[in-house]
Amino acid sequence: MTNHPRTLLVLLDGRGLSTYPAVYQTAAELKRRGIGVTLLTGASCDDPDLRQHFDDIVVRRTRGPGEAASCVQFIARHEAKCVVAFEPSDAFKCALAAPLRRDRCNVYFNLEVYEPTSGRNDLRNLAGRCKKRLERFFVENCAAMVIQDDLRKRLSRRFGISHECTFLIPNSYTARDISPADAPAGKAVSLLYPGSVEQWSIGSLVSRLPALLTQNMRLTFSGWSRDGYIDTVRRTLASCPGVTFAEQKLTTAEYDCLVDSHDIGLIWYDTLSDNVTNIGRSSGKFFKFLSRCKPVIVRDLPGLADDVRQFGLGVVIADLGELPAAVATISDNYRAYTHRIADVYRSVFDFSVASRPFFDWLQHRLFSGT
Repeated sequence: MTNHPRTLLVLLDGRGLSTYPAVYQTAAELKRRGIGVTLLTGASCDDPDLRQHFDDIVVRRTRGPGEAASCVQFIARHEAKCVVAFEPSDAFKCALAAPLRRDRCNVYFNLEVYEPTSGRNDLRNLAGRCKKRLERFFVENCAAMVIQDDLRKRLSRRFGISHECTFLIPNSYTARDISPADAPAGKAVSLLYPGSVEQWSIGSLVSRLPALLTQNMRLTFSGWSRDGYIDTVRRTLASCPGVTFAEQKLTTAEYDCLVDSHDIGLIWYDTLSDNVTNIGRSSGKFFKFLSRCKPVIVRDLPGLADDVRQFGLGVVIADLGELPAAVATISDNYRAYTHRIADVYRSVFDFSVASRPFFDWLQHRLFSGT
């Protein structure tokens, strides 16, 4: 591998690699093409299914200026011919390293649209503007940019981030064993809400759920709670026998098993910042359900709702009061939904298909040096 080009993937968020399918699937595809891969990350990775995609994983914390400076130094000194940043916070650090390594092919695989804070706090406003300038500087020093769809591309441009060479790749999964089902597995239809069990994302869902659950519905909350909100959720829903909780970080195999054990995916976002309102094809949980052939119930948001309606992947609801009817619609037509998802997913959303033009471009760039 020493004679082959190397890449450095930068993901310093502390949530863990398992919540970033774009990162570990990028690594897997690069290795398949004979390109070395190092990951600079903010959290350790114990999942052997993920570790196998990387030649090296370097863990660095970024809790203070000294640790952040250490990361910038590592990025600047690494032998990689290509550096790929995934989050805006990664782009900030890569921007500081970019002037020291003009020989590199930088790529911004943009998974979040950074919205600078605004309000009365002048210091925070100044910090936000400085970060946005760093992000723009990094993009100016990139050979290409990746974002999930045209909706996200327009949103990113509105916040000052765009590139003439931009690839569109949904935040999806490579599906290897799509198996449509003919009916829900049990008498009660089981719903799964995965991801952030925090007030910003599901506050209204939690407050209204006791009045919405029927005897034929079960709901599982599975994910993480950085603000401790899951304790409030447990207290609020203690009288609901059909609700279960699992505060956990799962391996990729465990996540697949969890999704497979439920009938319908519930995708709900409460706080509608520009980034969330225009989530479109950046919703990883949306594609996890589809990759396991599960119909979804989604909030009526641009992009996300458009795909569900266009391809018949589930039911769109504008209000949580529509949840019981949506569950009934899907359960009554379960076979049609799952078989339609199986037909559509590979050709439209599958990561290995959608990402091929980008990886062909990057492979040519790294091996040819142009």
